[in-house]
Amino acid sequence: MKSKTTLGIKLIALTLVFALLVPFIAACGGTKISYSGSSLADGQVGVEYTASVATATGADGITYALKDGDSLPAGLTLSSAGAISGVPTTAADAKSFTVVASTEGASAEASFSIKIKEADFAYEGGTVSTVVNQEANLSVATATGATGVTYTIKSGKLPEGLTFSNGLITGTPTTVSTAEIVVTATAGNLTPKDATWTVKVTLPRLEYSEVATENGMLGVYYTSLVNTATGSDNIKYSVAEGTTLPEGIQLTEDGLLYGIPAKRNNAEFGITASAEGFEPATATVKINVRAKLEAEGNGTISYTTHSMTAAMEDVLYVALSGEKSVATATADNYAVVSYKLAEGSTLPEGLTFYPNGAIYGTPTTRGTYKFTVVASADLCQDVSAEFSLRVKEPSVIYNKSIKLEKATVGVEYSADIATATTPNGAKVTYAVGVGTDLPLGLSLSADGKITGTPRQSARLVTFTVVASAEGYSDANCTVTMPVSDQETDIADGKMEIEYIDLTGISGAGYSGSAKEEAMVQNGANIGASNGYYLAYTHTANLTLTFKFKSSAAVTNAELHIGLGTELGNINLTTEHFGIYVKSTSVRSH
Repeated sequence: MKSKTTLGIKLIALTLVFALLVPFIAACGGTKISYSGSSLADGQVGVEYTASVATATGADGITYALKDGDSLPAGLTLSSAGAISGVPTTAADAKSFTVVASTEGASAEASFSIKIKEADFAYEGGTVSTVVNQEANLSVATATGATGVTYTIKSGKLPEGLTFSNGLITGTPTTVSTAEIVVTATAGNLTPKDATWTVKVTLPRLEYSEVATENGMLGVYYTSLVNTATGSDNIKYSVAEGTTLPEGIQLTEDGLLYGIPAKRNNAEFGITASAEGFEPATATVKINVRAKLEAEGNGTISYTTHSMTAAMEDVLYVALSGEKSVATATADNYAVVSYKLAEGSTLPEGLTFYPNGAIYGTPTTRGTYKFTVVASADLCQDVSAEFSLRVKEPSVIYNKSIKLEKATVGVEYSADIATATTPNGAKVTYAVGVGTDLPLGLSLSADGKITGTPRQSARLVTFTVVASAEGYSDANCTVTMPVSDQETDIADGKMEIEYIDLTGISGAGYSGSAKEEAMVQNGANIGASNGYYLAYTHTANLTLTFKFKSSAAVTNAELHIGLGTELGNINLTTEHFGIYVKSTSVRSH
């Protein structure tokens, strides 16, 4: 019994010791970090450098540090996350160093190397240009091969009105001029670099590109406009140096080609647009001159009078061809028609009549002028037509009405209504007309931008915008825009009138008729939903579409429609109207 008892005790002791050893062995041998080195990307003196040595695996929370006694190239540092960064300061061949990756209970080492190359710091000059009397924003900060470069003027002076700040040239130059400056670029301990820059202040340049012209016919009077340059209000046109117009064609200084082509060909030449205070621009112009159409036997000319587009006093007027000109006669024998003013007829002072029916020029006196034009063609009898041309005061040209996109209460809104023009390109400004108001929360800038956040809903807001320009009478435009509430959850409440689709709907009533938005009336005094109600519904086959959105299926829904009449008592039954959901009729009572 004794021996057996002793044996049992020893076994128990061994078991206990074994149980204590197991966790100790796991802690020492369960974590193993794998880590290997490499050659890292080359660096350059004076240039920001970044690289990572955080490539160890096998554990979480690994940190990195240089092995005692090792170092990085001058200017670089190593973070505990394994990022190498900085600006190298000294060139060196590949420098090796050892990084220790460690975590609790384990670590590993790896060797890396970085080569630092000599600085490739370079700075070259050039030419920068800006325009007189316009805000400049030029940069000469173009040095390469280093970071943190600073720039200073070593010698020279900028044109009047310009200033220099660390490589940026800003300001508003006041005169056309050219200046030369020497700029020094400096970066850390690198040798500074100088560069010579030419700073030019030039006149603004006109915009003028290739011009489309009418085709011509040999021996037939020809007119075509080339006055499409932009950038100034007073542009003059001339034949470009080194080119010639087709034989028989001339050019007015305001851009009209006219005359009788003397040769069949595809002519190509240049037209130069010029204006005081601007650099001129030249465009290429082509005219295709083909053979004249010959009459095919005796014929008849068809020619009737029509309304002409009104002219403006002291504004260039153009009526070369088309339905608004006098050149609308046709000959049924295909002969070319020519035109002349009847004896005793005259145009307003300043306008010229051309044999192809073109009227062109700048009228000088207001009034309504009547004149007669005679149309002629080979083998045809002449036909006359009387025309009337009104010369009115110069005015801004603007839309009669503009309908804007819908705005939403509480949502930022913007729209551009700057579509007004003047014949000579004068600057147009915009303002809200007296006695009208924009929707609450919105404003109109002088350059025609409507911006802001609407604060109050309205089915349709109507206001007047006045477009003005110096030397022209104002033009008014009626602007309309709907402003709706944001979509909201509705339960057992009144539907808002703005959720009805009125597109293309016309209605009628005892007091008249209305269409689309005009059918919505102010009904705040009768308790209408959201202050508005739908009127003019007394019309046959009227269909109204309500838009509902639901986040879940709905049963036993009820739609209550309130109806009123100004026609007297009426009785409505399901025979008089129906309600449909997705084209399916639903019971109504």
